[in-house]
Amino acid sequence: MCQLNYDPNALVNSVIYMLELKNDFHLSKVLGVSPSTIARIRCFQLLVSASMLVRLHQETGLSIKELRALMGDERKFFERIDLATCTKIVSPPYKKNSTNGSELKESLTPHQIV
Repeated sequence: MCQLNYDPNALVNSVIYMLELKNDFHLSKVLGVSPSTIARIRCFQLLVSASMLVRLHQETGLSIKELRALMGDERKFFERIDLATCTKIVSPPYKKNSTNGSELKESLTPHQIV
């Protein structure tokens, strides 16, 4: 695993305790996700997404920063990280349009779209 202190189990356990729920199944129903989503987060097969953090914020009232701290994510900004290789997933570069100076995204191949 990465050198990060990323542990989504701490986040899930804390939220279950705060909301006084019995288990992951009840948490999944409160958040409106499938139970397998919570299981995949616990097994490090799925990262806690921004939309999941927003749902957790709406249910607990904790700030996004506090929720990220609960799972050990204390970075100042989000970076997408591949857990298998511990490498950053970098967005494709931008190129300048020579006519008006606006930035245009290079065309993406289907495997680059996440």
